[in-house]
Parts: sequence; structure tokens; C-alpha cells
Amino acid sequence: MSFLSSQYQPSNGDQSSSNRNQSLSVFQPTFFEIMTAQRMISGLKSALRYVLVMAAQRNFRYLHFVSYYDEYFAMLQTMIERHFLYNFDSSFAEHLFGLKRIDSKQFTVSEMNQHQGKTSFLTNKQRNESLLCLVLIPYLKDKLENYYIDLKRDDILSSSEGIDNDSLVVPYETPSASNRSNSNTWKIIKRYFVKLWPYISTIYEGSHFVFMFLYLLKSNFKYHNPFMYLIGLCLKRTSPNEHLQHMKLMYTKRNNLVNSFKQRGGIIFGSLLGYIVNILYSLSDYSTHLLLAIAFLFKFFEWYFSNESSLVPKGNIVIPSPPEQPERAVGGLEVPTNPRHCPICKKERRNSTLLTVSGFVFCYKCIQSHLQTHQKCPITHIACTSSHLVKIFEN
Repeated sequence: MSFLSSQYQPSNGDQSSSNRNQSLSVFQPTFFEIMTAQRMISGLKSALRYVLVMAAQRNFRYLHFVSYYDEYFAMLQTMIERHFLYNFDSSFAEHLFGLKRIDSKQFTVSEMNQHQGKTSFLTNKQRNESLLCLVLIPYLKDKLENYYIDLKRDDILSSSEGIDNDSLVVPYETPSASNRSNSNTWKIIKRYFVKLWPYISTIYEGSHFVFMFLYLLKSNFKYHNPFMYLIGLCLKRTSPNEHLQHMKLMYTKRNNLVNSFKQRGGIIFGSLLGYIVNILYSLSDYSTHLLLAIAFLFKFFEWYFSNESSLVPKGNIVIPSPPEQPERAVGGLEVPTNPRHCPICKKERRNSTLLTVSGFVFCYKCIQSHLQTHQKCPITHIACTSSHLVKIFEN
């Protein structure tokens, strides 16, 4: 059983208290348990991102993982959460705190004591719904939030130069009627998204706040967030008997899977597959210890890189030479001879903006309109979006 749940076992408390209060104090998780469990994954995600960013600064091969970190973390989280949902009926963080998910119909005040010695299991449908709420919905919300921030930043840059984003066109190419129609439709969608997303985000966060507020104040309120209410599940503390039943079921599934590999794959190949499966299961068994190790490494790297500047010698440091200029792609625009001219409009730059994927500087109006249509650098043809633009302040 989880080491964090041992302190919540039933005790021989005051016999004068009602059975209702005893049941709630034993089985219903506290507000702080649930809040800590909910924030654990977001904290772990930030810690892993920090480690990857620090590693990418040392070795550019890790930049790919930083660029697509949200997708990689979502895949990793999906595998971890699925393992714990199908074996313990709880998420990774909930299992760490000794909690499990049950059908809310079984979680009534009058049935709390009766439920102590019973073991209930979720259906596969409930587990899959829980997996979507744990991984897919937070992932989509984060991506939409980042997209909204990018669009707002583009609007701010455009307004600082007096540019109307709806009138941006490619200055050296006339788009076809179909492309122009699709572009206008997409601009309308983005404009409505920028207007509506703050309200959608407020409803999302506000509904979570209301559910947590009701859970904190009302002792008989079972749901701590709206998604648990929609899928009809709630949290309770795992009893020792339930934990043993889940462990027995997990080891039975594990042994059956290993034996099936050995029977179907022959002596050599089957044994190898069984050995790999055992390694994967061992990693999942020690996932809580891996979490603590990752947290320790995060604090170590944070301390190391924060103190690294004090270890640098105070002598003259040789400034490395600048990187070579990227080669122009076939059909790409030529680089102007005057370094203050924009490669697109061939005039002196206004509101200079850097395209980070290639290192070239353009007018914001020119490069923004180009990326809205082509999604690539006009000189090197490297794929990019408006999120790769950086405003440059120059005299």
C-alpha cells in the first residue's frame, strides 16, 4: 500500500461521534490531499521541461525534444496513467496518496462503513474516460492557451505598427481565389477564437474552483472537479484489503501475459519477450521511487546551473565566432546587400523582426504575411510559424 496512505487508516477514535463523521474522516480524502495530487503532475512536467531545456543548452540535439515536449510528455503520461488506472483504479498521483476511483453510486454516507471490506473495480469504459480527462483535456487546454498567447502577441506587434492583420497579403505573390477564400475564413476563425477563448478559459477554471469550493465546505459533496461529475466517479481512500486485491489481480495479469509470450514465441524469443515485459513492469512498480529521484535531480540541476556563473574564471573569455550564414534554398529570396533592408520588400526594415529558425531579419508586416500563407522561411524554406518570430529593438 502507498506509504502516504498509512496515516489514514481507521482508528479507535471517540465512540461518541456519529458513524457518519467516522466514515467521512476515514474514507473521504481531504481537500489538501486532492489539491496536492492534482498539482503533482504539473510540477513534474515543469521539472522535466527545465532539465531538458538545460540539456538542450549544452547539446542542440535535444532541441527537438524541447520543441515537442508537450507531445512527448502526453505520450509518457498516457502510458503511466493507463497502467495505474487498469491496475489500481487510480491515477499515478492518486495512487501515490493512497486514493482510488470508484463509481459515485457506491459512495454514499450511509454505505461508507459497509464499503470498507469490499473491493470494487471500475469498468474499462470508466478507465478510458478517466484517461481522457487526465491526459487529453489538459493537453488540449494547454495547446489552445499557448495558441491564444501567440495570436495576442501577433496582434500587439501589428497594432504597434498600425497594421491590420486582416489586410496582410504576400507582397511578391498574388494568391489564387481559393487560397484567398481559405485564408479569409481562417482569419475569421482566429479572430473569434481570440475573442471567445478568455470566456471559455474562465468557465473552465471557474467550474473547477466551484467544485473544489463545494468539496471543501460540504462534507457530503463527492466530486472535486466537473469531469469526475460528468463520468460519475469520485475518490476514496484505499483500504488495505482493496490494495491487496488490486495487487493480486495485477500479478495474475502479469504472470498470464508472460506465460502467453513464452508459449507463443518459443523458448528463446518467448523468454526474451517475457524478460522485457518483466523489466517494464518492474519500472512501473518503482515509479514512485523514480518520481522522488527526478525531484532530487531537478533540485540538483537547479542548484548547479544557478551557481555555475560563480565558477566561471574571471579572466578574459574568448568570444566564439558567429555561425555561418544559412544557405539559400532553390527558389528562395536573395539576401539584400544592405543589411538594413528587408529581404522581402527590399526596403529599409520597419519594426524589425527576427525569424529564429534561419537568423534573418525582416519587416514584421512582410514576414508575418508570408508565414500566414507559406509557413516557411522565404530564404531557406525551413518550416516555421509565427511563434518563431522575435521582436528586435534597434536604434
